[in-house]
Amino acid sequence: DRESSSGLPTPPPTRPRVHPVASAVRGSGTPGAAPSPWHASTSLPTGWVYHGPRAGAPGVGSGPHSGSSSAPSVPASVSLSHPALPPELLKRLDDVSHEVRLAATSALVTWLACVRSDDDVKSCYQSHLQFLYRELLVYLDDPDGTVQDAVLEVLKAGSVLFPELLARETEAVIHKHRSPALCQQLLQHLQAQPPAQ
Repeated sequence: DRESSSGLPTPPPTRPRVHPVASAVRGSGTPGAAPSPWHASTSLPTGWVYHGPRAGAPGVGSGPHSGSSSAPSVPASVSLSHPALPPELLKRLDDVSHEVRLAATSALVTWLACVRSDDDVKSCYQSHLQFLYRELLVYLDDPDGTVQDAVLEVLKAGSVLFPELLARETEAVIHKHRSPALCQQLLQHLQAQPPAQ
């Protein structure tokens, strides 16, 4: 029960609004909590604040943003090829923000590059990649042409991992798309690739 000099009760101090999805995705929001690796590429609505780890908090790796509470780097213990990343990134493809959707496609391209560079990881991820291919093929029919183009680039980036699998998945849904043009373009890309070694 604080009172001001006028004798009226003083309202409690206000805290900045924290985006509920941002808190869930980025960790607990408490100082010292390890951030999620995709937090830096996801923008928040105006007026929302990310309460991430404080500078120098345990679990904060080194990098271009270390020491910055607004954009901490990924902890060294988090693998960029971790299979839990794509489902979270796929959720961002449903975001209302166009920028978030495009950032998610960019992050998926990066994730696929990490998987592609590690043959041991690649062999273990076939079922994960089949799921990813199926989901991305849905977004390839998105009403937004920019998102369609970005998703096509993700599929092309991932096509080197299991090209036959992606071709089968594409052929299974081509008749469901409003226009088969992008599926046909993807199939042409797959046919033009050199055979897997």
